[in-house]
Amino acid sequence: MPQNYVKVLKEKLSGHLGQIVFVAGIIGILLLFLSSFIGGESAPDKIKTTSSDSTEMYVENLENQLADIISDLLVDKNVSVMITLKNGIQYIYADETKTDTGLTEDKSGSNLLKKEQNDTNEQKYIIVKDSDGNEQPLLITEVMPQVKGVVVICSGGDDKNVQQTVQNAVVTVLDISENKVCVIGRQSK
Repeated sequence: MPQNYVKVLKEKLSGHLGQIVFVAGIIGILLLFLSSFIGGESAPDKIKTTSSDSTEMYVENLENQLADIISDLLVDKNVSVMITLKNGIQYIYADETKTDTGLTEDKSGSNLLKKEQNDTNEQKYIIVKDSDGNEQPLLITEVMPQVKGVVVICSGGDDKNVQQTVQNAVVTVLDISENKVCVIGRQSK
């Protein structure tokens, strides 16, 4: 009896089975197509966002650490520090470059032989999958931003000795030149 049941079921579904598979295939293709619109940001957008957020956090961390050091140095809890950067954090990704050099010869009826060299380069980033299955380029290193300038506002910042002390601390901590550091006294209201 079970063999007859399977045979009858196959016969009834055989006409509909092709239609079901076809419709399921179309639905699958539509879902894949729609997921590209609904899926969210592309990988490069995520990298840019991360880079911007990381740079802001880097600057904020530097400013807080520098303010803490200057506060301890001057025994002044009311120190403000602002740091500007030349650029953001730069990420260097692993890539593979394929160079193809071609040599062509032209024999155009004259006795002169003309040679032309064509070079083409193809660069591709190496992509890896993380534990969640997301694909991203393989990061080799991060290059931290260069400091463009520093402004420090503190009590006594108008005094030349205080300015020199604070300036020496900033120059030493950030490894920048003295002309990139401005120390200003806090004005009372």
